Amino acid sequence: MKSTSKLTRHASLCGLVIILTMAIIPVQQLHAAGTSEKSPSTGPRSISVGGSGAVSLPPDAAAVRLSVETEHQTAQTAVQQNASRMRAIMMALSTLGIQESAIVTTDYNVYIQYPPHDQRQKVPETYRVNNSIEVRLEDIALTGAVIDSAFSAGATSVRQVRFFLSDPADARTKAMQLAMQDARQKAETLAGELGVSLGQPLRIQENYQSPEQPVMLERMAFAAAETPIAAGDYTVSAQVMVVWELQTR
Repeated sequence: MKSTSKLTRHASLCGLVIILTMAIIPVQQLHAAGTSEKSPSTGPRSISVGGSGAVSLPPDAAAVRLSVETEHQTAQTAVQQNASRMRAIMMALSTLGIQESAIVTTDYNVYIQYPPHDQRQKVPETYRVNNSIEVRLEDIALTGAVIDSAFSAGATSVRQVRFFLSDPADARTKAMQLAMQDARQKAETLAGELGVSLGQPLRIQENYQSPEQPVMLERMAFAAAETPIAAGDYTVSAQVMVVWELQTR
């Protein structure tokens, strides 16, 4: 009986080995079949080209940034003097037809002005008040008159005059169209040199620039005649970076 049991266990183990071996063979065959396939494609051939375009138009709006600075040994007096001058400026601007909604306060500071260290025992400290406003103009022809009126009323400096387009959307669209045309022309030229054809754009990056050219002014003795201000042109520029697909002819 013991002999029969040993034979039975031995036959069972042999059968298990045969079954496991048969189960492994198909897996190995599948693995061999998978490695024989081609590796996935890395994507279409492409070329990256930059383009630029610009549109220059006469500006139709302006902004004048001016300031009133006062100084006194007491803060209260310095503040009162500054407020009096600013009220006079606002009144002068209203006579030009400029609404209060077109005037915005951009900066207001009250600070102590200390004398040089070696003079502090002889010269007392003072208080300075600086009040800055920006005047937005829909009629750029008023720019010179605004400057003259502000100085006559007590302004101490005109920090900046800038000209711009009130609605630059159309100019940006045109500049972008020119940039794309420039990029396509460059890409077609390069593709022709490579002996291939230009396909569809795969990726586009865009960027706009509309730098405002400010006119910097300082206080000076203004004549009775209106201060001449030349607006020049307002330029909107656009840049694109386009990745084009290349196709075999």
